[in-house]
Amino acid sequence: NIYHTNCREEYSPSTAVMLWLCAEVSIITCDMQAIITSAIAFQILFGLPLWAGCMLTALDVMTFVLLELRKWHSVERFFVFLVAVMAVSYCI
Repeated sequence: NIYHTNCREEYSPSTAVMLWLCAEVSIITCDMQAIITSAIAFQILFGLPLWAGCMLTALDVMTFVLLELRKWHSVERFFVFLVAVMAVSYCI
């Protein structure tokens, strides 16, 4: 299939490595933005220091990873629980 190709098949090895590094850097920057944004939100909402918000966000990520390793349905149930908490909080 022409649309399903690998960078290693289409480009030279050095170009493929550079494309891979660019992809990794973009993933890292997106993750950092999410962690920093969550830490700022925890600081605004609960008065936590930024380092504590980063650690709490890392704990959240590890919780999702562990739930995902167990079963996909656990992640779905966890999200339903979070949506229910938000709905109850909104009603209160």
